[in-house]
Amino acid sequence: MEKNEEEEDDDNYPGFPKYDGTTMGEENEEQEAKEEASHEPADDLGRAIANGKRKCESEREKLKFDRMLEDHKKGLYPNCKEGNTKLDATLEMLQWKAENGILDK
Repeated sequence: MEKNEEEEDDDNYPGFPKYDGTTMGEENEEQEAKEEASHEPADDLGRAIANGKRKCESEREKLKFDRMLEDHKKGLYPNCKEGNTKLDATLEMLQWKAENGILDK
């Protein structure tokens, strides 16, 4: 640095995000909205489960919806054809059980 040059104030610290004028709450809400949109299921059943998860109040209910979404994405067995998911098979069995009047016993 030469005699006539002034040192520039550099408020940027390596590894820290730049301040964009938003508050932490707004930033977190925007981030959560982006994450939800990126993880939004493509079909109606997945969207219904995701909507139910957003509306639930307790953490326990949210975990149940998370498991349902996992089962909706997870294949019935390794290397199974696309579309045969664990949740779909469970729902088909419950529907068959209801149609035929099968008891829990």
